[in-house]
Amino acid sequence: MARELLDRDTAATDEPDPRRLSRRAAWVLVALCAWTLYVWITRIWIMAGQHNSAGFVVVHVTLAIISIAFGLVAGYFGWRRLRVDRGERPRGA
Repeated sequence: MARELLDRDTAATDEPDPRRLSRRAAWVLVALCAWTLYVWITRIWIMAGQHNSAGFVVVHVTLAIISIAFGLVAGYFGWRRLRVDRGERPRGA
């Protein structure tokens, strides 16, 4: 479904597709990805130099992995949308 939304040509109709991701939203997703990576990589780096309990480390590393995964997925969709605007064909499409 995501591929259809990214590749769909709305030039044939006068009405824009409300499900299609705007350029502004795509940039927000890319910024979200960058911010998430920055915050969690910095946090893990700081935690590596501290002496925290094992439970604290496990919980925060788990949160970091999940958050980074969501951030990367958001950035992927934003980046794909921006590539479609530049006329590049996304891989796998």
